[in-house]
Amino acid sequence: ALRGQNGVTVSWRTSGSFGSNDTPQPQVEFGTDSSLSVKADSPIGTTTNYNKRSFFHNVALLNLSSSTTYYYRVGTNEHGWSQIYSFRNRPSTKDDESVYLIAYGDMGLPPVQPGAKSTIDRVTSRVSTSNVTCLLHIGDISYARGTAALWDAFMTQIQPIAARVPYMVGIGNHDYDHVI
Repeated sequence: ALRGQNGVTVSWRTSGSFGSNDTPQPQVEFGTDSSLSVKADSPIGTTTNYNKRSFFHNVALLNLSSSTTYYYRVGTNEHGWSQIYSFRNRPSTKDDESVYLIAYGDMGLPPVQPGAKSTIDRVTSRVSTSNVTCLLHIGDISYARGTAALWDAFMTQIQPIAARVPYMVGIGNHDYDHVI
């Protein structure tokens, strides 16, 4: 949750001219059903240029209800929209709901790190079939070491998970010591 707010931040990457001054800022449409009746955009979001070809977007969805399923999509009318995803917001403190956390570290990309595929398969299955509250990736994220193509492949690999549950990361030695 965001400081003082019951919310989440939706983050994604685009290619092309998003983020320039003459292009509309990407948005998130969301709601408690697939009609997606609420819009969130640049006043509560940021866009950062990455490697001159891509942009990272972060939009905060604030004042969400606890223990509620939300549906969302990202994009713009001008450039198109993603498919609709969903997540269940965290349980409230007064609910008698269990909190389920998945934690792991040191995960890269197959075939270089062959264990990554089986880990992603198991975690994706668990997220699809259980009420996982969030996932914590405890460092050594992707082993991309500044290589944009490897970062893109890693993000594609975790997308089925990160689109459904909060995906939080910590800094590992391979992340901390890497100079961009």
